[in-house]
Amino acid sequence: MSTLQDPKLPTLELALSDQAMQSKLYQALNPQNGLGSFSAIRHRVLKHKAGKHCVIEYLPEMNGQAAIPPRVIGKLYRDQRGEKMFENLQNLWAAADQAGKTFGMPRLLAYLPELGMVIQEAVPGWPMNSLLNNKNLSSAVRVTARNLAALHRLNVPSLEKRSMADHLKKYCRPGPEVLMETFSEITPLLKKIVNQLLDEERLEPIPVATVHGDLGLEQIFIYEDQAFFIDFDGMCRSHAALDVGNFLVALRVYLGDESQQLSQLFLSTYLEELGAEQVEGLNIYCAFAYLRRAMICFRKSISSLDGVYPERSRRTQDEEKPLHGERSRIMNKKSGDFSSGKFEQMRYLLETSYDYVTKA
Repeated sequence: MSTLQDPKLPTLELALSDQAMQSKLYQALNPQNGLGSFSAIRHRVLKHKAGKHCVIEYLPEMNGQAAIPPRVIGKLYRDQRGEKMFENLQNLWAAADQAGKTFGMPRLLAYLPELGMVIQEAVPGWPMNSLLNNKNLSSAVRVTARNLAALHRLNVPSLEKRSMADHLKKYCRPGPEVLMETFSEITPLLKKIVNQLLDEERLEPIPVATVHGDLGLEQIFIYEDQAFFIDFDGMCRSHAALDVGNFLVALRVYLGDESQQLSQLFLSTYLEELGAEQVEGLNIYCAFAYLRRAMICFRKSISSLDGVYPERSRRTQDEEKPLHGERSRIMNKKSGDFSSGKFEQMRYLLETSYDYVTKA
């Protein structure tokens, strides 16, 4: 019996019961998909984001042998979010089918409303971040560029349209203002970045597309000469440069100067598929990607102490209180090498963000 619990995911215990899921998955998969029966289920938790979702791999067996499909992925959502996610994925799959284009994404299998769980077939291959030690990443970069172009061609009008303000709210938690409160010396720099990003007149003329929204190396699987994207929770209608910028910055963060040739290869391949107008606003979205990473750096530093980042209400209550112990080592950059390193990392990311936003 699993000990993983989450009050905001009340069906998690059931989803982690192999016996219960054996019956539920068979009923959901076999009638619609003709995938064959199975005699047992084994599960493995791949990712759990407390209070939001849990990703579980299920391995069906048929008389001790791997069943068909050999692996399925269940993503459990809180509230009714799973139903909306399933609808979005259905529409994406239908758009790809209608366009007659090959787009690498997981095959959508079923939705279990009693659990709030979306069921998909696992994609083949390996996540791109696990391939970085491979000296020849050129093929992986090319197929990623082509798959991203295929996504950006698809028309899914039912998706929510999101602005830069929406992206800042969703991906830059707990908010730039909290970072300013914590480190007053970077406030002028951060204000300039945010003000430039929120200048909607710079982005308004650019056409929107169907975008992944959260495309990092972990969301890209490479198998032979194909790329597959996973984790479409951030999918929306926005500027294509959001995805392009996220990917290019991810390459830079992982590979440093070694990423330059790969970045050029990615862009040239992408532009062969789509026109240059698709990457208008790229510097703005690269700036956003660096700001987002600065916020992640900040968030991880404080979450390692508190379990969660400080909410605004808590920050208001405690803003006059002195910092003590481990928390002070991170929050007071002058108190030790560890906190100083974190601060300098955030400053570098912010300065790079500013460089991009001023080039836009």
